[in-house]
Amino acid sequence: MASSSPSPMPTRRRPLDTQRNVGSDMSMMALVQTGCPSRFASSIEHRIKGLNTETIARICLPTPPWLMNPEYAVLQSGKGNPDEHIYVSLNVALYNQQLDPSDWTDQWFFMAGRVHPYALTWQTTQLDGLETEIGTITEYTIPAFIVRELSFQP
Repeated sequence: MASSSPSPMPTRRRPLDTQRNVGSDMSMMALVQTGCPSRFASSIEHRIKGLNTETIARICLPTPPWLMNPEYAVLQSGKGNPDEHIYVSLNVALYNQQLDPSDWTDQWFFMAGRVHPYALTWQTTQLDGLETEIGTITEYTIPAFIVRELSFQP
């Protein structure tokens, strides 16, 4: 019997030295349910440069029927009711406009924008009800959905 020589180990991927040319944002159009956006007082506070408001928004992503077939069971969440929503940090430019909470809270909008390829982490300072800083800093990590030039409609 001939002995076979062991095959060489495949080369393992190395960590990237930089994030350059790794990926970019993607365009997306979606029906988005929002909360009332918070307006930033100065450009230094903007989460995304040039976008003066931010809110957490919900995007409905229904499970395609073919994914429920038994041969795709490995891809299924395993829960009885899969979560059909994703949550994003919605960043919008709303300069020179009044923000009426009833126009935004739990309303559905059709929006076109860009999604950052990675979830971003932001630090926020907790405020009391009178816009005074309490001093507690909270971090949250969430994907950013960036909507420019009024690319949305109710």
